Amino acid sequence: MLVDMWLNGEALVITPDVVSQALKELDEELKEIKGLALKGKYWEAYKRLVACISFLSIAAQQQPGDQTAITRRLLDWVETIKPTVDNIVWGLGGNSYIIGVSAPLGGISISVSFPVK
Repeated sequence: MLVDMWLNGEALVITPDVVSQALKELDEELKEIKGLALKGKYWEAYKRLVACISFLSIAAQQQPGDQTAITRRLLDWVETIKPTVDNIVWGLGGNSYIIGVSAPLGGISISVSFPVK
């Protein structure tokens, strides 16, 4: 999957075909992230989640003609994965999180808050 390449530091030229492939792989990524979270591998699940979000946010910024479609698909995916994100954040020991969307560049980010002890 493209996220594996991204996580391994491989250079990816973000073309419309690469973006299309990444969007198609989101459902498989959801299964992978859920599986990691169910196994208690919360940091690995979080890493994949952030990689998906960051890769597609960069793609949205570099493909201005498709920016709205990419951002909308990613937001739909984030809504679908929300129960898993809840599980990941609580598993990491976080007490809350925020998923933000920036405009006009179409970037999406996730921030996790942890309690101060």
